[in-house]
Amino acid sequence: MKAETFLRENITADRCICHINAGYSTGWCNESLENLLYAIEIRCRAKGDDVCFFVMTHRKHIYNA
Repeated sequence: MKAETFLRENITADRCICHINAGYSTGWCNESLENLLYAIEIRCRAKGDDVCFFVMTHRKHIYNA
């Protein structure tokens, strides 16, 4: 997980950074479920949040979440 690298190096990010995790989840669900889902990280340990937290929904709704 990318956040672990930031934590290990004592670096604080100014935004969510776990894009690979969001992209992997998006791709897996789209292929497996044949549905247009999109994941976005809204909380990230690298920027000081207690957990990395992702929201997944239909692409047309993602930025309204």
